[in-house]
Amino acid sequence: MRFRKFSSPSFIAVASLLLSSFLSPAEAAKEVKLARTIPSEVNLSNVKRIAVTPLSSDPRGRITNTLGARLQATGQFEILERSQLDALLAEHNFSISGMVDESSAVEMGQILGVEALVYGSVNVFRVYDEGTREKLKIKTGEETYTDKKGKKKTRSVYADIMAPGTIRRGELDLTVKIVSVESGLIVAQQNQRQTFEKTKINHAQASQTKLPGKGEIEKQLIDDALDAVCRYVAPYRVEEEVRWDGQCSGEDCDQAFSFLELGMFDEATQILDDKVKKAVQNVKNRKKYLAKDKKYAALYYNLGLIAELKGDTARARECYTEALKLRIKEPAEKQKKALERVKGDIAAWEAYNVQVGP
Repeated sequence: MRFRKFSSPSFIAVASLLLSSFLSPAEAAKEVKLARTIPSEVNLSNVKRIAVTPLSSDPRGRITNTLGARLQATGQFEILERSQLDALLAEHNFSISGMVDESSAVEMGQILGVEALVYGSVNVFRVYDEGTREKLKIKTGEETYTDKKGKKKTRSVYADIMAPGTIRRGELDLTVKIVSVESGLIVAQQNQRQTFEKTKINHAQASQTKLPGKGEIEKQLIDDALDAVCRYVAPYRVEEEVRWDGQCSGEDCDQAFSFLELGMFDEATQILDDKVKKAVQNVKNRKKYLAKDKKYAALYYNLGLIAELKGDTARARECYTEALKLRIKEPAEKQKKALERVKGDIAAWEAYNVQVGP
């Protein structure tokens, strides 16, 4: 099985913009919502059509069905519907009542006409309560005393007791494997263990902690475990708000941001590029000149931000690096964070693209 290399970075960062204004010493600050696509740990980009077989020890199929829906939602896979799966296997007198392994998975996958088969097991899944006794300081009454000035006063009296309580615990441990029908090899394997624990003290003077329902805990355990499985096998999106550097000010910078809001990245870049070029015309020592004014570091930072929103991570890295060079003596935290972020994305996608499947 060969894996498709993503040659264009344009899909890596998809931008939706949010302008959030609040008063600052200089002017209203602007924030941008950056949506990035993070590569999965394994590259299954050439696996499209898959079938999810019932996980063992999942009698109601709750986790199996949710897994299929989550994999479908990644947008990377086409999932064979369960009704089709059952019908095709019945037609060939193939039973999946027992544990699926690599050999049976290949045979089953060929019958189903899929490129890969998902199977696995629910090793532990339970939500339960345990009794406990916890130390608790309670008010037992009041007493009268005389202070240093001879005045009589009242104060509360406390005592430590061991109060009864309930610990609600949850645990889900599951294993998911994906086997290539072509090679018969496991191309992805993930074990996930999620836990929950919360304590409620059964005493009127204890904090009134409310234990979530067992069904709610079960759902959260399933969601967390399967989210992790999907992030392991398919790229996923994350969003964060990043600040447009307000030290890049003036009509031209405002116009650049307006273009940015409209998704007109090339036009926004052109404005800021022209601003830098005009500043260094007829200047012999370009770096020394630019370093005198923090606004030029802000210009490069904003150029990097535009490039990152556009999906040009190489250009973003260059601009963020230049911004840091101009402020080497007092680097801004957002500039350091931006450079680390884009370097991390580039390295992650390079590692993703060099993976070679069986």
